[in-house]
Amino acid sequence: MIMKILYKSVKETFYNMKLWIFLYIIQIVPALLVSIPVNSAFARFAGKSAVVDSIFNGNIFSVPLMEFNIHNKDILSYAGNLLPLLLILFYFLYLFLKGGIIYRFSERNKTFEFPELMKKSAEYFPNFIKIALVSVLFLLILFLLNIPVSILLKRLAGDSEPLIVLFLFGRILLNICFLIIIKAAFDYAQISTVILKKKKVFKSVKNGWRFFSQYPFKVLGLFFYFFLFFIVFSIIYYLINILIPVRYAFGSIMSILFRQIWMFVKAGLLLTLISAEVNLFSEYEIPFLKWWYGTSNNQE
Repeated sequence: MIMKILYKSVKETFYNMKLWIFLYIIQIVPALLVSIPVNSAFARFAGKSAVVDSIFNGNIFSVPLMEFNIHNKDILSYAGNLLPLLLILFYFLYLFLKGGIIYRFSERNKTFEFPELMKKSAEYFPNFIKIALVSVLFLLILFLLNIPVSILLKRLAGDSEPLIVLFLFGRILLNICFLIIIKAAFDYAQISTVILKKKKVFKSVKNGWRFFSQYPFKVLGLFFYFFLFFIVFSIIYYLINILIPVRYAFGSIMSILFRQIWMFVKAGLLLTLISAEVNLFSEYEIPFLKWWYGTSNNQE
C-alpha cells in the first residue's frame, strides 16, 4: 500500500510541475541573498595566487581564513544577521503556502491555478499558525522532560565513559523519534484542517494524533521512505560534487548546475511528501469516517 501511495504521489508531483517550479524559485531567492555577497567576497579573496593554489591543491584548511574574516567583517556580519531572519521568513512562507498545497493535492481533478493557491493558502494560514503554536507546546514539554532524564542518566552512568556515550546516543535517538512523531501528528492535523474542513484547532490536533495512533507504522513507514530517498539523493549529489573539477570554468559551471538540480530535487521531495501524506490520510481516514458516521446513523 505504501509503495502504491508513493507511486501515485510522484505522478501527482510531476503533474503539478508549475507548483514544483514555483517552490524551487522560492528556495533560490533567500539562498541568493546570502550567497551572492559572500561568494563575491570569497572570489576576490581567492584571486590571490597563493590562496588559489592552496584551495585547488586540496589544502583548504591552510587557507588564511582569519585574513578573509578580517577583510570582510561587514559582509559576514550582514550574512550572519540575514540568514536567521530569512529562515524564519521562509518557514512562515512555507506554512502559508502549505494550506494551498494540501488543498491542491486533495482536489486532484482541478487544474493548477496560482490565484487559487494563494486564496486557499490565505484561508488556512490562521489555523496553521495556531496549530504551529500548539506544536511548540509539545516541543517545550519534550525539552522539559529532557532535563530530569538527563540528570537521571548522568547519575546512572557515573564516571563510566562507555555508559555516558551510550546514554547520550540513546537520548539523541529517542528525541529524534519523538520529534518525528510530533512532526507527523501535526502534519496530519494540518491535512485534517483542509480535507475535513475543521475550523477548531484542537479538533484538528486531536484528529492528527488519532490518525497517527491508528496507523503509526504506515505514517512512520512513509517518513522512513522519504528519509531514505533524501539520504540517497544527498550522497549522489555530494559524490558528483566531489568528482567535478572546480578548478576549470566548465567544472565551476557544472558545480553550480548540479547545485540547482539538487535544490529542484529537494523541492520535488517536499511536494511528494505532502502529496503522499494527503493520499495516506484520504486512503484511510475518509473511509473510516464514512463507516463511523454510517454506523452511528444506523444505531440511531
